Amino acid sequence: AELYRVVEQVPEVLESLVLEQRAGSGVSETSRVVLFVRLREGASLDAELTARIRALMRAQCSPHHVPRVVAAVPDLPRTLNGKLSELAAREVVHG
Repeated sequence: AELYRVVEQVPEVLESLVLEQRAGSGVSETSRVVLFVRLREGASLDAELTARIRALMRAQCSPHHVPRVVAAVPDLPRTLNGKLSELAAREVVHG
């Protein structure tokens, strides 16, 4: 919840979804933070906006929470009652 409050301070961001993407297994397992953002109409995810998002997360959360990947999406997955679904996004990211 803290991560979402930070990201959604950015005026161009309507809503966001953060997850950890893992690859490999055992000793060779790696992970990275992936941030999906739904932007306001007319906004675009360029290098400047990505840098602002990362800097804000580094300052208000921690360097560990800074996303390695920031991706703009047209919509985010939701449950039947309208809540954002991290589980559905995680399943898509992990294949």
